[in-house]
Formats: sequence, C-alpha cells, structure tokens
Amino acid sequence: GKLDTSHIFPKGTYRSMQFLPENCKLLCMRCHRFFWHTNPVLATEWIKKYLGSEKYNLLLENSQRVKTVDRAFLEQAEINLKEKLAELMEER
Repeated sequence: GKLDTSHIFPKGTYRSMQFLPENCKLLCMRCHRFFWHTNPVLATEWIKKYLGSEKYNLLLENSQRVKTVDRAFLEQAEINLKEKLAELMEER
C-alpha cells in the first residue's frame, strides 16, 4: 500500500520536531492510521525497541527542549523529506 510519513513525537504537540528526520518514520497507511494512532502504548514500546534506548532517549530529550522554529528551516526540511520519500517510493 501507500507509504505515509509518521511522527514519533506528534507534530501538533512538538512543532519544532515536525521535520526532524530522527522523529519521522515511514509506515504503510494502514499501520499509521490503525495501529500507531490507536495504540499509543504499544506504539511507544515498539519504537523504543526499534530505536534502542540511546537513540530513543536522545529523541525524548530533544522533544523536551523548547525551540523557536525558523520558518525557512521548516520549509527546506519539508522539501528534503518529500524528496527522500519520493526516492524511497521509487526504490520500492
């Protein structure tokens, strides 16, 4: 099925992490909508296991920092992620 960009720490709550590659993952649309968002406890357990303690804890620390987000940075980061997603879709 179609791949969907998903966020480990939700972009609505953690705006400064929206386009941070370490906070993004690709899931099929079904897994994104019907697993990730409906099973937050299981999803967190899964991502902790997948990333490992060190990477997850770094991401968690980053999520706790309050940052001012530069609009130009976010726009460029969004372009970069869309390009990467297109590359991955072509490889698939």
